[in-house]
Amino acid sequence: MFLRLKAPIIPIVDINGDGIVDAADMCMIVDSWGTDDFLCDIGPMPWGDEIVDVQDLIVLAEHLFEEFPPAEPVEQAAYCSRESLIQRIKTPRVFKVWQLERIVISFFDNRH
Repeated sequence: MFLRLKAPIIPIVDINGDGIVDAADMCMIVDSWGTDDFLCDIGPMPWGDEIVDVQDLIVLAEHLFEEFPPAEPVEQAAYCSRESLIQRIKTPRVFKVWQLERIVISFFDNRH
């Protein structure tokens, strides 16, 4: 006889560990764009795909503004404005910049 246990797989989307999923986490994903940074490779679920791309932004967007208790004390996250985030994604390493720009603009326009 086997015991079957079920447990949800919850992505770690508070990338910088400050207790909230926000623009600072989005900036970290954009800064790691196109790499295999395991910290930012959160999509597709459950384990990522070994490249930081739009799939990771989608997973992050599904959890925007959710609060998580910080794992340990962290310094105040650097402020990331809409303009600086858009500037960060307009680099040669980013594929389909227009998609990312739409996501960023939507993120900032729909904040509460």
